[in-house]
Amino acid sequence: MPQQYYEESMKTQFEADRQQLRVENLTITSPADLDRLGVAAGGLVEIRSELDAIIAVAEPTDDLQSGVVSMAHSWGALPGEEDDVRRAGSNTNRLIPTDRHFDPLSGMARQTAIPVNIRRVDPDERR
Repeated sequence: MPQQYYEESMKTQFEADRQQLRVENLTITSPADLDRLGVAAGGLVEIRSELDAIIAVAEPTDDLQSGVVSMAHSWGALPGEEDDVRRAGSNTNRLIPTDRHFDPLSGMARQTAIPVNIRRVDPDERR
């Protein structure tokens, strides 16, 4: 099977599976934190690290303590690309510096316990 055909067919299948399963990388945090920010479930928040900021969709959970944010990685647009976070997700890699905070043996960047600030994004606000 030619490589390009294989890649295109896998991409088509992935998009079909994704639409059917409602797979997304929500910003999961405590209801108290979202209440404090004035954000309802499904609202947009900005997550800012020392490196960059991303926009993400908020989802409350009682499973996390106040002050903790959880997100899946491997989603969203590349730096410099703008995309609809409700469709493509948010690229958490944009929050992680690659020139520091990495394992010296493997070179793997730290992808957990990243200090961030979170704020509400108004629906009409554009970055």
